[in-house]
Amino acid sequence: MKNIIVAALLFMAAFSAPALAAEPSETGGVSVKLIGEFTDMRFTEEHAYGYLVQLWSSDKKLFGILMASEGLVGDTPTGLMEDVTYDPATGRLAFKARLSLGFTRDGQGHWIRAYNYFRFDGVISGAEVRGVFEISDELRPEAAPRREEVVLKKSDEGSDSLFRPRSYPEWKSWVDKIVRPR
Repeated sequence: MKNIIVAALLFMAAFSAPALAAEPSETGGVSVKLIGEFTDMRFTEEHAYGYLVQLWSSDKKLFGILMASEGLVGDTPTGLMEDVTYDPATGRLAFKARLSLGFTRDGQGHWIRAYNYFRFDGVISGAEVRGVFEISDELRPEAAPRREEVVLKKSDEGSDSLFRPRSYPEWKSWVDKIVRPR
């Protein structure tokens, strides 16, 4: 059941994500290796909560997407990882991502789409990504960012269905179809 839900989330995300970042690296035609999917997603009958990170590498650089859910299953907010840094010696991983977790009120009390900015700082080791998300709303800079510690476990479920591009340009074309519509 969880495989079906994750596959449905990825399928729906392909039709509803925002145009975001420039290429995280200039890897040209260098081959791409799937690192994996790391998640702490929890599901009820109608809701999903948590995070999902998908990572690939090419030319010793990491890149990927972040999905964050805190509500109804489907149309999971998805963002392109930006400014990714990774130190293979220590496992330190840091990145930023922009996505919208829903709606917020503007200065006149009108509901408008939130522009959430995620900063992650942590480590990747073996079968988990552990660290802290700092989450802010770019439309409300006066609001203090929310900090959330996470432990994302590597998921074997659905790993056969994860995208395995031959090159970075192929990956970039695929991911643009996911993030651009939003």
